[in-house]
Amino acid sequence: GDEGCPAGTYLDDFEYYRYGYGDPNCRPCEPGSFNDGLPVGYTPNQACESCPAGKFQASLGATSCDACSPGKIQASRRQTACDDCPRGMFQQLPGQTTCEWCEPGAASCIAFPTGGNPTPPTPTTLTPESSTLSHEPPSKPPIIPPTLSHEPTTLAPTS
Repeated sequence: GDEGCPAGTYLDDFEYYRYGYGDPNCRPCEPGSFNDGLPVGYTPNQACESCPAGKFQASLGATSCDACSPGKIQASRRQTACDDCPRGMFQQLPGQTTCEWCEPGAASCIAFPTGGNPTPPTPTTLTPESSTLSHEPPSKPPIIPPTLSHEPTTLAPTS
């Protein structure tokens, strides 16, 4: 009838809608997608939606997506897992799409170690006396000028 497919599934029956015969087939949403079962406007929700960036869904037949945990991100839609922040970067909030650069010695990178830091330093290394937290912006890599050749250059005549 008018109920549509239950939450976590979608209607997969081309002939039922196109030609008016056959049985509607409710299939589970693929991993990376979900159907919360809420109607869309006046019609039952018959389709699965992609999980948005920052969220994921590893299971089949889901009714929602899960936010990436702190330290992990997901920049793309319709994903089944989240990615670790690369070494030297962090993300302390859940459900994010980008990582942030660590400042040297910053507490945020110790509290939320990245995938590149398998063993975070023990918190005792950040005592108030020995704290090296700086409010300077992170240092930029030095600009190395291109090496200049002192060989004479011969220019071909332009024709």
